[in-house]
Amino acid sequence: MLNFGATTRTMEIAYSFKKLSEFDQHFCRQYVERKVEAVERALPHMRPDAVTSLQFRAERFAKKKAFKVTLMLNAGGSHWMAEEDDHTLQEAIDLAKDKLILQMRKHRRLQGTMQG
Repeated sequence: MLNFGATTRTMEIAYSFKKLSEFDQHFCRQYVERKVEAVERALPHMRPDAVTSLQFRAERFAKKKAFKVTLMLNAGGSHWMAEEDDHTLQEAIDLAKDKLILQMRKHRRLQGTMQG
């Protein structure tokens, strides 16, 4: 569980791995924790006590020599999901994170146009 600065919001992160080595699992945990702050900044405005949870899933494809990363975010009753395949874990994580952030920004823009 991570706490972010002055806010009381906490983000719970659950990891799930399929066919990944211990080294790759360790890399994923460290890398995702560094990227969570960008996801937190992109979240729409919610109550300070709203719980956010991120489910991270990584899978290695043996035949394709590639990785699949899935990010599922639940925050204040809203749900987002992004999935990406790539030949490196780092790229797959970054691309999935970017997709997730784009979805949240679009949601925030739509909320703004509906309110005013």
